[in-house]
Amino acid sequence: MRQLEDELFMARQSIVSLAPDEFHDLLSSHYSCETRSESYQWANEVAEEVIDKAIPIDEDRGWGQRAYCPLCRAGAQSFYSSERGYSLPEGLRRHLVGFGRTRECSVMEAARKMAQGSWNRKFGPKEDEARELEVKQKAQRLKTEVSYVIGPTDDAALLEGDWWAPARTTGDEEFSIKWAEQRLFSLGFRINVDGLRRSYLHTGKSGDAEFIIYADPRRKGRISMRVFYAAAKGRKKGIPLHSFDIRDAWKNNLPEKVAAGIEAAAKSPRR
Repeated sequence: MRQLEDELFMARQSIVSLAPDEFHDLLSSHYSCETRSESYQWANEVAEEVIDKAIPIDEDRGWGQRAYCPLCRAGAQSFYSSERGYSLPEGLRRHLVGFGRTRECSVMEAARKMAQGSWNRKFGPKEDEARELEVKQKAQRLKTEVSYVIGPTDDAALLEGDWWAPARTTGDEEFSIKWAEQRLFSLGFRINVDGLRRSYLHTGKSGDAEFIIYADPRRKGRISMRVFYAAAKGRKKGIPLHSFDIRDAWKNNLPEKVAAGIEAAAKSPRR
């Protein structure tokens, strides 16, 4: 395995060396990234510098300025026109970063993969330690804090999630978690309490089929609902047939919205 990795590194290094000498330092500048967040912009920053050094083709056929890639010296391939090079700056940028259906620059691709390998070796151990610590801290918090089960096969989750919006507060104010629980109760949901674990469930039928809704009230601004087939077994048990939200600002026809969610699940091809 180690031998294969070394051979792959040497192959990529050979490809990068095909670039003109003036770009060699730029293509190895990934070593200067001190954090993972810095690495996210590296390819774009390199692409901008390469574009700045691109030499426009000395012709004007109505397509605007174009240039060959300074790194691999390639140009766009088209069966429908005789245009040469890449449009400046956007066409060349797409080629350098591999955006869309544009063929990625082979030199830039090799440099990017070498950079990713370097960053994984540099940042990986600390990131692994951080993840391990996070797992331990979460396990400890689950022993002392209220957690929420939001699906038939889901593990219990803490109040804060991975969304961009804030989580609900735990006090008595409007739109708190208590407010959300009261709204769910008024919609016919039952609140199951198992120690510190809570789940919010509602069952309903469409024809002869029975469905169960798991509500997730943790996110401020909405209560998220996922509908599951009650008779599902095995892996299908954890596959939601339909998802929808009840927004905090909504006041009218809420029971009808819940019923519509069940009807949508009944028509799901995943059932």
